[in-house]
Amino acid sequence: EEFIRSIPKMTILNVFEPYPLEGRLLMEVNPNVAYAMLDRLLGGKGISINKIDNLTEIETRIMSQLFQRTLDSFEEAWSSVVEMDPVMEEIEVNPQFLQMVSPNETVVVISLSTTIAETSGMINICLPHVVLEEVLPKLSVHYWMQEKKKQ
Repeated sequence: EEFIRSIPKMTILNVFEPYPLEGRLLMEVNPNVAYAMLDRLLGGKGISINKIDNLTEIETRIMSQLFQRTLDSFEEAWSSVVEMDPVMEEIEVNPQFLQMVSPNETVVVISLSTTIAETSGMINICLPHVVLEEVLPKLSVHYWMQEKKKQ
């Protein structure tokens, strides 16, 4: 709940399921960054428009495809920990309409500072504990040291 309250009222929220793990993950993209990405993708210079509004059907479709491709990188980054097949579930612009986890759920938030051309902003990835619970033992230093010794 604290994370949802901390993000702007209008933003780009990508919800995806990290199959076979339980739960849902959230990627919040600053609208300026998202529109700069969209502009760049459509052949522009990556200039953001100061539009923080509902997405058109075309914008939603293009951004869905764009963020679905980012999941390939997400999948690759986690491949040494768990084999997952993340699937985009929905895109939302208003965090008030989003019910991801219970209000007191512990989450990990990864914040990435992003710059596209002259536009900069944050991309936040929210990983609820319910998603990480199964792989938590594999994230410890002890586990990595044991794996290294086996090799």
